[in-house]
Amino acid sequence: MILIDGESGVGKSRLAKQMSAELGGVLVHLDDLYPGWNGLSAGREHAIDSVLIPLTEGRTGRYTAWDWARSVPGEVVEVAPTDVVIIEGCG
Repeated sequence: MILIDGESGVGKSRLAKQMSAELGGVLVHLDDLYPGWNGLSAGREHAIDSVLIPLTEGRTGRYTAWDWARSVPGEVVEVAPTDVVIIEGCG
């Protein structure tokens, strides 16, 4: 499991995409887990409870992606256990 964190605009997403392509890993963007602009803490907890813990137990992680265009919860995304999981975001 690889976690990439940093300030906005420093190249986290580009690095994460490149690493995912080279390592064959699954990529999860924390922006997809934050429930709106004031959801940093809730997004963190959602990532831990719904993605990180299940994956460390060998189970499929699931999270509800945030629909930023409509400001509502969006689709459920499954993250299957794999050798490489990259979590990228700011927070």
